[in-house]
Amino acid sequence: ATCAVSIKDSIITIDGNTGTLNITGANTETIKNAIKEATDAGATTLAVKGDYSALQLSTTSNVFIGANISVLDLSGVTNWPTNTGNKPMIPDQAFRENGSDFVNIKEIILPSDIYQIGSYAFYKCSNLKKVTAQGVEVIGDYGFSTCTSLSEIDMPEVQFAKFQITKPFEQELDEIIELAIRRHRDKEKLTFSYDQNILAMQGSKTGAKGGKIRR
Repeated sequence: ATCAVSIKDSIITIDGNTGTLNITGANTETIKNAIKEATDAGATTLAVKGDYSALQLSTTSNVFIGANISVLDLSGVTNWPTNTGNKPMIPDQAFRENGSDFVNIKEIILPSDIYQIGSYAFYKCSNLKKVTAQGVEVIGDYGFSTCTSLSEIDMPEVQFAKFQITKPFEQELDEIIELAIRRHRDKEKLTFSYDQNILAMQGSKTGAKGGKIRR
């Protein structure tokens, strides 16, 4: 059995190995202190809830820099920034690795209403293994480039993405097509293009069933 513990005057609730963080109205220092309280208490999963305005993620300002958490669940965060089409997105360079900022994060869970992952959003997050983003349709340039541990991507709605090729071409295609993306192949037709460094995927919600892609 587990016991939920609320730390007095804190915005964190800890239940077993999960800390639930309510960020609405909190400032950066309060959020960082709450994350430390959670990890000091043994939490390895952090579920974040509340208004995005308290986070303001960027490559130079990110409350999760250095956090000793394995799973970061952002599915409860609302009012994200929007793209030019007024659709919610993860900002450009939000989790761009700069040294060992996010070395502990192995899994990211995004809200189902996130439409776009910005350019370089998770660039060089080399220990990131799993991403769940079930509403994402667009992945910006280099969004996951050099994420060399990434092996599971749950993004069934992706329409456009670019991936940096870091493995032999055939292996990369197999992982993206058959393992990582886990597309609904009967839903849409996909087209692929590549150069030395980039594998691009583009599709639409209509069209014939995509066949096996061969080099």
